[in-house]
Amino acid sequence: MPQGFRLLSPQYRSRLRIRWLPGAIRTASRLARAPHGTPSRSGGPRHGKASVCRAFFGMGGPKLIACVGDVHGLWNQESEEALCSLQPDLALFVGDFGEEDVALCSQIARVPERKAVILGNHDGWYSTTQRGKGAGSFRGVEEQLELLGEEHVGLSANGFPDLGLSVVGCRPFSAGGANWKRFARFYNQMYGLRNFGDSTMQIVANATSEPAHHDLVFLAHNGPTGLGASADSPCGLDFRPEEGDFGDSDMEEAIASCLQKGRRIPLAVFGHMHQKLHRCAFPRTERRMFHLDEKTGVAYLNCAVVPRIRRKGPGEDWEGGEVSEGREGGSVCVGGRDQHNFVLCWLSEENRVERVCSVWLEKQEDGSFARAEETEWYSQQAPTLTLNE
Repeated sequence: MPQGFRLLSPQYRSRLRIRWLPGAIRTASRLARAPHGTPSRSGGPRHGKASVCRAFFGMGGPKLIACVGDVHGLWNQESEEALCSLQPDLALFVGDFGEEDVALCSQIARVPERKAVILGNHDGWYSTTQRGKGAGSFRGVEEQLELLGEEHVGLSANGFPDLGLSVVGCRPFSAGGANWKRFARFYNQMYGLRNFGDSTMQIVANATSEPAHHDLVFLAHNGPTGLGASADSPCGLDFRPEEGDFGDSDMEEAIASCLQKGRRIPLAVFGHMHQKLHRCAFPRTERRMFHLDEKTGVAYLNCAVVPRIRRKGPGEDWEGGEVSEGREGGSVCVGGRDQHNFVLCWLSEENRVERVCSVWLEKQEDGSFARAEETEWYSQQAPTLTLNE
C-alpha cells in the first residue's frame, strides 16, 4: 500500500458507489434488466446495433462514442431523441447539468442509451462551497448520485466487455486549477480525500482493478494539466489576463501512472473549459478542443461546446441571434428549430481514435434528425455517419 494512503471507511465507500464485482459481471447484470436494442425508462440501457453484434457474434468495426458537453440547463426530450438517433455504442456525459438541479439530473438518468456520467462543479454548486441554499448539507449532491447510481463513474470505474473498454472516472465536481483548500471540506467529508495525491491514488487503484485486457477511457469534468498554458489550450485559463494551465494535476498523474503500469489509454474525455473563450483571451475566440499525444497515444477530447442547444429563426444569420457558437462567416438558417450539439468520436476495432467531429442535429418534420452542421476536429480515416438506421 502506498505510504500515506488511507483506506476509505464504509461510509465513504457507500458514497463513492464503488462496484466490487468484476466488470463483466456488472455489465451482465445491466444487460439483464432490458432486452438488447429496446429503450427502457425503468430498466437497463439501450444498446446500439453494433454493440449487440459485438456482444453476441464477436463482430468488430468502428465504435461510436457520443460525448455530451457541459449541459448548463440545456437538455430536453428532443435532446434525448437526438442522442438516440445516433445509436452510439456508448454515451459520455461530462456534467454541469445545473446548479444541483436534481430534476434535470433525473432526466439524464432516464436516458435509455448506455452511458457513463461524471458530475461537474455546478452539480455541487452549493455543497462544495457551502454557499446559498442548502449550505452545510450535501443533500443535492447525494440525490444526484442516487439517481445516477452505477452510471456515475466519479472516482470509480465501469467495464464494457463488448467494447473491450473500461471507463475510469476522475475526481467529480472539479472546478479546475490548483486550489485544493477551496473544496477541502467537501472532498474530505464526501470521499475521504485529503489532497490531490489521495485523488490520484484512488483513480489509479480503480483503473488498475479493471480487466487487464480492457483499454481505459478516462472521463472527467475538467481535463488534466500538461496540455498547454495558453488561453486557447484544451484546459487553458482564459478568464484572467495572465493565462496558465487550469487542468487537474491528479488526472495527469493518474494517466501517467497507468501508462507506466502498462495500461493502454486511447481516449480521455472532459469538459468544463468552454470552446468559446472569455474576452480576456481576445483576439483568440475559440479553444483548441482536441489534442493527440503522439508519444503515448492518448487522445484528449474537450467536448464543452456551450451552449449545446441553439435556436435560429427562419432566414436569421447565425451570428445575428442569441447564440453564436460554432459558426464563422454567417451561414443562414432555413428553419426555426432547435439544434443539439454532440461531439462524436469513432474508435477502431483496436480502440484507436479514428475520427472526432462536432455535430449539430436538427429534428425534421418526419421525426428523424439531420446534421445541420458538422465540424471535423480530427480524422485518421473517416467512417460514414448514418442516422436513424
